[in-house]
Amino acid sequence: MENKKYVFNVITPIIMMGAERNSELRVLSIKGVIRFWFRALMGCFIDNTKDLYTLESDIFGNTEKKSNFILKLNSIPETKKIKNIEYENIDYENFKYFLFPYRQRRNEIQWIKEGSNFEIECFFKNNIYEKIINETFELISLFGGFGARNRRGFGSVCLKKLEILNENGFINKFKEIIKIYKNYSSNKNLNIDKQKDYSCFLNGKIAILDKNNDDYIEQMKFIQKVWQDYRRTNPLSERINLGLPIIGYNNERRASPIIFKIFKKGDNYLIIILFLNSTKLLEKKYMDKTIIDEFFKYLEDKSFYIYDINTILREACR
Repeated sequence: MENKKYVFNVITPIIMMGAERNSELRVLSIKGVIRFWFRALMGCFIDNTKDLYTLESDIFGNTEKKSNFILKLNSIPETKKIKNIEYENIDYENFKYFLFPYRQRRNEIQWIKEGSNFEIECFFKNNIYEKIINETFELISLFGGFGARNRRGFGSVCLKKLEILNENGFINKFKEIIKIYKNYSSNKNLNIDKQKDYSCFLNGKIAILDKNNDDYIEQMKFIQKVWQDYRRTNPLSERINLGLPIIGYNNERRASPIIFKIFKKGDNYLIIILFLNSTKLLEKKYMDKTIIDEFFKYLEDKSFYIYDINTILREACR
């Protein structure tokens, strides 16, 4: 078997706890994140859900067959115990809107500390699998993270070897990843009109802001305020499309289609806001994406640069 090591830098604290409430990165959790992002991008090229599942199972395995690669966590990142949701200058009062699930749940939790590193080693049966896993790790570096509240800026990670210094570099790297995915898929054509019933990049949007600020805490405070202020301008009946639970809706749950990411570029940070579309994100009785479209117009007024993902996909696939 071929093997390759990947070193990740923790950009914002990771909330990921085991059964004893200790900070714990787990192989199964990491694999779940890899599968999610693989599906989100590969779904742009494969229309049939069964065909996508077959391809995904060929790489990651399923209940009937083993994965074609083995993932091992080599190093344990530095952890920090927090009492009363306090962590140095990150505390509950600063982030109580983003950390609302922890409002009354625990008096003490642990974070995997920002600035620490961890190493993942992968063993591949052939270099085809190595290439797609490598690109998926880069995709996670651009948009994803690990642990709880990773859609709200926590748990942001990035491959240490990945050097992107500006907004154009970020989009160009995304296009490079798209090209690799296209070549790996059985279908080389995009079907922009085919809406998916799972989170997918098709018909999505990206907002990027470079505040040229070297304090990630200030960046997180900024996006928290932007999100909080916008949600407050909309009635509950419309906010339902931004994720659940919401008081008054029978404790229904659905992940938000809006993902916040803090991306480190040199000594500063980019703020990334991603909309991953899905036909199942919206309540059938509402089925209104207007609130999301208006949110990105609101971001444009806040000096974010807005990218249409379908346009990026087309440009990358020429």
